[in-house]
Amino acid sequence: MISQSPTDVSPVFNTIAQSAMQLCAANVGLLTTFDGELVPRGGDGQCDAGGSASVRKAFPRKPSNDNASARAVYLNRVVVIPDIMEDADYTVHTNALAGGFRSILSVPLTRDGTPIGAVTVSRPEHGPVLRARDRSAQDASPTRR
Repeated sequence: MISQSPTDVSPVFNTIAQSAMQLCAANVGLLTTFDGELVPRGGDGQCDAGGSASVRKAFPRKPSNDNASARAVYLNRVVVIPDIMEDADYTVHTNALAGGFRSILSVPLTRDGTPIGAVTVSRPEHGPVLRARDRSAQDASPTRR
């Protein structure tokens, strides 16, 4: 995949998002990057039209607690939101519900311990995205050096 598109990273990011979606049985997958100031959308899996539109509306944004991907970058740790409707800091409910998701898992991507983005998956049902595998997802957080 990388050798086929050495200057365009979008296909690589999309493939990573698709793989995360399959691993978590998610309906929305997203890879974001972080340039030190903003968290833009880097790529997404094969989301339905509603999921893609809601993701486009939510980015770019500053790292903060109001969105799962931005929170994973802001806190530099795995973020699990079992129900966005019950998370007081999550403020983009309208986008999320329009995109068809209610529970979210976001894993930061790091280089030398510094966040450089996040991989985020969402599902329409409330409840933990990975349940017993949450710790495995945290252990598998990709780190580039």
